[in-house]
Amino acid sequence: MGDDMTTIEMFKTPECGRCPDVIDLLEEIASDHDDVELEIVDAQDERLRALSNDVFSVPTVVIDGETKLTGLPTREAVVSEL
Repeated sequence: MGDDMTTIEMFKTPECGRCPDVIDLLEEIASDHDDVELEIVDAQDERLRALSNDVFSVPTVVIDGETKLTGLPTREAVVSEL
C-alpha cells in the first residue's frame, strides 16, 4: 500500500441498528475504489481507540484519522470526504 491509500475506520457496536447499513454502504464504496481500505472497529472492544478518535456515538466514520461522519451518511457524503 502506498501513501495515497485512504483508510476508513467504521466504529460500530453489536446492538447498533444503523451500523449494518453503514457497513454495507462503506463496503460498496471500498470495492469501487482501489485506493480505499476499510476497517470495521467494534467500539466496545476497542474503547480506547474509539475515544482517541472522538467516537462518542455509533455509527461513526473516521477517514485518515479524522472523525468525518456520524449516523447514517449518504453515499455522496462519504465519497466527498475521500
